Amino acid sequence: MLNVGAGKTSRCVMKNFIILISVVLLMAIFLVKTSSRKLELGEIFNKTSPDEDRSLPVVLSKVGKSDLVRKDLGFDPTSQASMSKYWNERLETNETHVTNTHILSTNGTVVRVTSWQRNKHWGTDGWEVYSKIMYQEGCEMDPGQSQIIDLLNKYPGARDSTRLFTGAYATTFILKLIQEHIQLSNSAEINFEVKMKSSWIVDEKDPAMRETLVQLEMEMRQESIANQRDAINDLKARHWNCLKELYGDFPKDLFQQMMALEYKFMF
Repeated sequence: MLNVGAGKTSRCVMKNFIILISVVLLMAIFLVKTSSRKLELGEIFNKTSPDEDRSLPVVLSKVGKSDLVRKDLGFDPTSQASMSKYWNERLETNETHVTNTHILSTNGTVVRVTSWQRNKHWGTDGWEVYSKIMYQEGCEMDPGQSQIIDLLNKYPGARDSTRLFTGAYATTFILKLIQEHIQLSNSAEINFEVKMKSSWIVDEKDPAMRETLVQLEMEMRQESIANQRDAINDLKARHWNCLKELYGDFPKDLFQQMMALEYKFMF
């Protein structure tokens, strides 16, 4: 009886040992395949010339769709729905700041309060890939945007950075917002001229009342234009800080050239 029990115990130990060895072998095979896929992806990036399309969707099409790569990025670059979700979920809690104050001609004071949300993807590999895809698509629609990457490449800190397209795409976004504020400022000027010719001012018989109405419209125009100017200055200051965060002490002259692009092409 003792020998039979010992035999059963021995067979049980052997069975468990075989199962353990099988699990270890399966894990080893999985790790080898994963490492091979990562290496293959990196080799294709390195072997692709700068003139070729090195966007991740193109690379993925060469090595096959890699769930591991998509998981690391936080989105699937081959899926528009996944990219839209990644964009829509980028913002965190609002941050509110007092950015400027204005003294109006009537001794009134206007305080400008700005609120923005941080991008939780900022500075990640996923955001760099997303930025590259979106920047390249933007350049296809508006070749003038290629000037942005040309200016960034003049600064070694940006050119050699792993976040080159993060800065390029952020710049296109900032320039678009600046254009919107410029248009609002121009609209304020146009609206003022229209109101100055409107019947409710031109037909006012009381000179004192007419002067009051004109003064009111002037202050409304002044406040609107000042708000747009402050918004533009705030955008530029924040963006310059972002470029410094990405590339170090980003040169002021290059930054000014980049911001001057707002007047050269429209989005």
